[in-house]
Amino acid sequence: MPDDNFYELALKVLAGEASTEQTARLHELVRSNPDCGREFDELRSAWRTCNEILPLTQAMDAPPSDIPPRIMARLKDAVRGGGDVQESPPLSIGTDKPCDSFARASEPVRGHKDNFSLSRAAPAAFAKWLSKYSRPFGLSFTLAASTLTLVVTLGVLGAFWFRQRAHETAAPQDIDAYLILEVGHAQVLRGKTFVTISSSAPLAARDKVRLDSGTLGAIITEHSQTEVAGPSEFTPNNAAPGKQKGQGLQRATPKGLTEKTLHDAVFARVDQLNPSALLLTTRDHRPIPLYSPLGATGNLLPIVSWKNEPGKRYDLEIVDEFPPKQSLLRLTSVVSPVELSNLPSLKGKTLAKRGLYRIILKETDQPLSASEFTFETRDSTNSQESYTPGARLAYDCQFVISEPSRAREILYDLLSLPSPWDSSELALRLKLFIFGQLAYVEDFEGTKAELLRIQKAK
Repeated sequence: MPDDNFYELALKVLAGEASTEQTARLHELVRSNPDCGREFDELRSAWRTCNEILPLTQAMDAPPSDIPPRIMARLKDAVRGGGDVQESPPLSIGTDKPCDSFARASEPVRGHKDNFSLSRAAPAAFAKWLSKYSRPFGLSFTLAASTLTLVVTLGVLGAFWFRQRAHETAAPQDIDAYLILEVGHAQVLRGKTFVTISSSAPLAARDKVRLDSGTLGAIITEHSQTEVAGPSEFTPNNAAPGKQKGQGLQRATPKGLTEKTLHDAVFARVDQLNPSALLLTTRDHRPIPLYSPLGATGNLLPIVSWKNEPGKRYDLEIVDEFPPKQSLLRLTSVVSPVELSNLPSLKGKTLAKRGLYRIILKETDQPLSASEFTFETRDSTNSQESYTPGARLAYDCQFVISEPSRAREILYDLLSLPSPWDSSELALRLKLFIFGQLAYVEDFEGTKAELLRIQKAK
């Protein structure tokens, strides 16, 4: 049986650390003792396996690297000449050239810093450790090396499988579409796992959607909106219109996301959003952000809503801008929101159609805090109070896509959505876009922080 001196010599030769005399001594042992010859063959085989397997633990996280120039030149020459790339001659233990067979057994590729071989020190340390601790258990070095190599291989494959599974089941980071449910539930297949959806969810192109019987909803992509109904199965790009019609998709005519700012706000990854492009700057300083009414409204008794700071009260005035200018409403020490339809002073009255009005907001007893906004009234109403939350979100999304310059008009509806619709990714992204257009910095930053939190939780 080979003794400890044999293993020391063998490991030094395989690691490239042996002198010429030590290499010659090992060669003599292998040639004179058949057991040593067989043991060295097995030891060298295990050594090569270690050099092949151990790098996998690092290669899983290693960045991609280029083919070394020397090897690339050989490949190009072979392609031009129509020949094959010649492999190195097989390694064997010979009797005429003892140094070559041992030195080449584990010699790494030289000449390029990005070669995939491990340093010779790592396999040497591993082999020495294995040789030392395998003997007390009655195991040969070869059997111990083979067993440990198998364990390492299974560990690497297991880690790769778990990482791949985690990637497949995670919510998508690249958004291709949104699923909005008006009624019922859906299952979204991501990888090999079904995720139950009851409100709204972003979708990737590879996701498969399964709608339960009686479910109504919508698929919204960059260029189209499609009503869907269950029972059915589809991917975001091949959703077929359902026979039953919901509420949300009958109110707007989408034109597609032609505005890059809006496209990025709705579909780009949150960590890639450019605040300087989304958040407008203005010289018109308004210390109190108004949420409703903004721009225009079809409601002749709208809800007046603004950002209410805790512990503060406000004075509200509405002035008719058309001559003769007159104050229609003046309230003191109130908090947001104020529903004009519930005010006794306006009972039996409404704002005029096609009118222009100014809202003046200020903190009570703080005249320098005044913020002023104008809005117009239209002939028709776009009230959505009777819609389901899903239908309201679908309508709001289509309205923003169809009329991005008027997106502020539906801000209050987005803010008043019930949970979990109000905190869905689509609702947050629509609010982010509107807050940016209004230059509401605090609201913009708060909404972006919530989107980043959702992305990190995926």
